[in-house]
Amino acid sequence: MTDNISGCSTTVFNGCIYIFGGYKISSSYISDNVIIYNPNTDKLKYGSPMPIRTVSSACVTVDGLMYIFGGRTINDKITMIASSMQSDNIIQVYDAIADKWIAQYSMNVPRYGCETVVLNNTIYIIGGMDWTIHDNFTYSMIEIFKPKNRYYVSQQNTYTPPISIPRSMHSAVVLNNKIYVMGCNGSTSDGSSCECYDPNTNVWSNIASMNNARLGFPAVAYNNKIYVFGGIFSGTPLNNCEYYDPTTNVWTNISSLSATRFECSLIVYNNLFYIMGGMVAGTLSATCVTYNPVNDTYGTVSFASMNTARSQFASVLYNDKIYVMGGNGALLTTEVYNPTTNTWTMSVATFANINNAKLSPQSFVYNNKIYLFGGSATANLCCLYEVYDPTTN
Repeated sequence: MTDNISGCSTTVFNGCIYIFGGYKISSSYISDNVIIYNPNTDKLKYGSPMPIRTVSSACVTVDGLMYIFGGRTINDKITMIASSMQSDNIIQVYDAIADKWIAQYSMNVPRYGCETVVLNNTIYIIGGMDWTIHDNFTYSMIEIFKPKNRYYVSQQNTYTPPISIPRSMHSAVVLNNKIYVMGCNGSTSDGSSCECYDPNTNVWSNIASMNNARLGFPAVAYNNKIYVFGGIFSGTPLNNCEYYDPTTNVWTNISSLSATRFECSLIVYNNLFYIMGGMVAGTLSATCVTYNPVNDTYGTVSFASMNTARSQFASVLYNDKIYVMGGNGALLTTEVYNPTTNTWTMSVATFANINNAKLSPQSFVYNNKIYLFGGSATANLCCLYEVYDPTTN
């Protein structure tokens, strides 16, 4: 990429990676770029700029439309610098096929640092923070968004029952048609607490707490279990790891990482967990390690270090390769990992702008569209979400 960018949102559609907004480190500038990277040709192109610049937003794709939720936006329309960021409640919608932004909606509240998951064609926006009320206000409320088709929204965001406590910097996964939420910033009991949502009963239920309180950690559903690795809590980095079995409602410790690690990324490929980068032993790191859940061991398969140390970065699995993009320490760079050759290759790709600057938004792909939710922008949070359709850019 031509610039180092952090806090951008990413999604995959039709064989391409879409990158929205983010914070340009070199210029302290919030971007409105939409960057489209084709890994087959290793080339980038720009889509239509975002209507609202955002960072730390969330993004998902549904039916070929991309939805960008909240984040942090900018209220300084001249310089677009981070010193004037605010929270955002906007939902922006992008039609990738037509390469145009087709709609904007508003979440009920601005938020960033939330979690989003898709279950039964419904987008759930969980927790997060809102600086527009007061510094670091954390939500327990959940909003849902139900897109019906490319140009019609059957139901705008409405509330579901709240989670039991306010959460930010937590993790959420979908397993067996239920949503599981784990960890957060707060007390030790809050940081280890977990809960589960059943859409059939519309009820959140507390489940067994993790053995260790944690935030800033990766979580993944695999083989009917939920795995969590490392993280940080009360300023103390962690190397302990565990998994949850919903059939027994028990968390079980597994082998610890060789060093503390948080703000890292995790991809599951061919029954192996690929853990990459983050803050390792207190230092920004390029190191990577594999975990084998069958025999509970690390490093049985060699995993080369990335070319550049990074944390808080995006990662996706595409065409049997792992792509890592941006992040603290390497904001403008993209690397591609080939598990067959155990090599990382620097990409020539470059990021494009989104309409609204966002920091720490949530994003995902649903039905060939990218949804970007919430996030923050220079001291304020965003209620807006955006939807991007990569087929039209």
